[in-house]
Amino acid sequence: LVFVDGYMFNDFGHSEWETVCYYPDAENPEFSEPHNIYQGFLRCKPTFLENGDWICFAYDQLTDKYGYSITSDKGQTFSHYYGAKKLSTDFDEAMAYQRKDGSVRMFARTNLGELAECLSYDNGKTWSNAALSGIVAAGTRFFVKRLPSGRILLICNEDRIIRKNMTVCLSEDDGASWKYKKCI
Repeated sequence: LVFVDGYMFNDFGHSEWETVCYYPDAENPEFSEPHNIYQGFLRCKPTFLENGDWICFAYDQLTDKYGYSITSDKGQTFSHYYGAKKLSTDFDEAMAYQRKDGSVRMFARTNLGELAECLSYDNGKTWSNAALSGIVAAGTRFFVKRLPSGRILLICNEDRIIRKNMTVCLSEDDGASWKYKKCI
């Protein structure tokens, strides 16, 4: 058992497992044996890269670096990596999108009043140091994704401290600015 900030974790306390039902409409569906695919707690959707890789960012509270896994074979196997050192956070939840130049921009929760960000120029194998992004956000869940239109959608609580002002932001310049915002 490992204790982190007063919480107790065992080796597989936060890990992702998979079982597959290949014929879910069969009269008696059968499932594969469960197997562990990677360590961490996945709460966000994977990021699908242009080269076919998937990046899965998962909470990994047992380390001071952002943990993530990459699959290059559509989920058959995963390689686990550690990226930049985390900025101060209670929950190291991260999401990313691929920019038009091919780089990957990752955002992560912090308790510093803004989202953290890191950049990768090699499809997630290595990352820049984490820095504050300038995007005001409480240390709460957020969502980011490239839309079919090419715009970037960001949803966050636009407050530096508490969960309020849930705001939908839309960028037409690959996330350089958020021209359109609507508090919902």
